[in-house]
Amino acid sequence: MGLPEVFEPERVEVFSLTDCDLDGATGTVRLSYALDDLALTEVVQLPPGQATAADEALVRLLWLAAAPSYFKAATPPTVAVTGGLSSAERRLLDGLLGPGLGELYLVNGLDPIGPVIEAAGRPDRPGSPLGLDRRSLVPVGGGKDSCVTIEALQAAGEDPLLASVRRFPVIDAVLARAGGEAVHVGRALDPLLLELNRRGARNGHVPVTAVVSLVLCLVAVRAGCDRVVMSNERSASEATRDWRGAAVNHQWSKSLAAEELLAGVIAATVGPDLAWYSLLRPFSELAICRLFAERGRRFFDVFSSCNAAFRLDSARRVDGWDRSCPKCRFVALALAPWLDRAEVVAIQGGDVLDDPDQVEGLAGLVEAGQPKPFECVGEVAESRVAVRLATERAGWSEARALATVADRLRADGAWPDAADVGRALTPDLDLAVLVPASHRPIVDDLARA
Repeated sequence: MGLPEVFEPERVEVFSLTDCDLDGATGTVRLSYALDDLALTEVVQLPPGQATAADEALVRLLWLAAAPSYFKAATPPTVAVTGGLSSAERRLLDGLLGPGLGELYLVNGLDPIGPVIEAAGRPDRPGSPLGLDRRSLVPVGGGKDSCVTIEALQAAGEDPLLASVRRFPVIDAVLARAGGEAVHVGRALDPLLLELNRRGARNGHVPVTAVVSLVLCLVAVRAGCDRVVMSNERSASEATRDWRGAAVNHQWSKSLAAEELLAGVIAATVGPDLAWYSLLRPFSELAICRLFAERGRRFFDVFSSCNAAFRLDSARRVDGWDRSCPKCRFVALALAPWLDRAEVVAIQGGDVLDDPDQVEGLAGLVEAGQPKPFECVGEVAESRVAVRLATERAGWSEARALATVADRLRADGAWPDAADVGRALTPDLDLAVLVPASHRPIVDDLARA
């Protein structure tokens, strides 16, 4: 099928997952899909090594996790899976194409129920023990959260393998500062997808953390690591909006629900001795920022949580912080209670909380006349606590944008009290259900900080 001059998503009837394979000798993974008969293939480049049954199971899961990037171009009513699905695989795909795409459905005015998945049954084949070494692999995205995880593991005497999907200057700088062994993985979307976007395809957020997680599970198995230690926080489970009765969470693939789903599928299909979990799950973003301020100072001049620092187009990429997006605002706000004003300004290269042009953006973080943005930011309640704590710290009360937002919260009767502060900063250790016993002392140490 030739590519039409104008791509009309509503004309596509079926999205198909057509094939996936791994060339063990080269480490090349190919994930193939089709929108009707328009074929698309994603390529992931792993370190080379002999392919195993565990690799095969993980490649299939990765095939499912990467599918939303291509399905979203048309969101047809039917999804077909060549070769069928096991019950565990079906649970994962249901989640990825249902709540995992909730924001996409909202932005495009679509039904949040998701497509009908047509796939024959495939036997569940529990994986065998993999004989992996006791070593952690830590995904590094260049932000504060993974810096806290690295610091915690290294302080406990571990030498984790650090890994990234794609390379960016910020990530390279964080890895260099962290020290130790690092590995990089390449991921190349089919370039036809970008062309479809230019010609009218639907676009929107996808559950990309699931893709990154499974890519790095593959790296872990091939490197002999028995655990992939994520840095997803409690705050990621908060819904961003409601759409036609469905809770929509921009961070669904970082949420506890997604963590329990994916961890269960990995355990059921790959092997019992490969663990995938978040070390920071019990902690709010605000609590993690306190830990970062106390323990992560060596990363202050190299980390960034700004999406603009990770743009694929290097011409549009910024060096560190653009200071005009929700993530820049949230990081400034969440660090302000713990750091002097000059320190936060030095980190971001500007005073976000003093800029009057930032008022409405900051107001969205606390829902003071603006909705919470679709971004990886903290809970509304903890952002309000951050406003209170920051205004109580010397030097911050004069920051103009912060002061304006604080006045709005007071006027709205939404000023947080001492109980709100306690809830925002107290870890919920009951959420550490997936953390293995060997890492619980590290979680407990972070909770005591």
